[in-house]
Amino acid sequence: MPLHTFTCTDCNHVTEEIFSISELIPTTYDCEVCGHTAAYNFPVHAKTSGRWGDGHSAYDAGLGMVIENSMHREKVLKEKGLVPIEDLGSHWEDDRAETIKRQHEKDVKFDSTYQENLNKHGGDAIEAMAETLPASDIVAGKFDD
Repeated sequence: MPLHTFTCTDCNHVTEEIFSISELIPTTYDCEVCGHTAAYNFPVHAKTSGRWGDGHSAYDAGLGMVIENSMHREKVLKEKGLVPIEDLGSHWEDDRAETIKRQHEKDVKFDSTYQENLNKHGGDAIEAMAETLPASDIVAGKFDD
């Protein structure tokens, strides 16, 4: 027989009552503590497949496949040697944005230097590139980041 709960609208006391399946369940009940009206708490049943919030599959574009639930996602990430973004920490996004910004600044500087060298050498792209990226700097690893 199912257990049903009622919460008092005055003192918030919760009363539990058992009703048989065939009985009509009242929407209100008298509070056993203060005597005021207790309202019926409609039961909410969650469909989960192991964790709260799981229950439907979805296509994960980052993984390129349909993921059934969070446990399936974790298993696939582990198999592929990947780390969930939520495990990277709150600073990860800021660090990544700073890295992208620094790389962009380097790219802009390189492009500007190349354009200056191109003008300096009268449009000769090979000469401009040779001066912008000297072989000695490439061998020394100055551009390895």
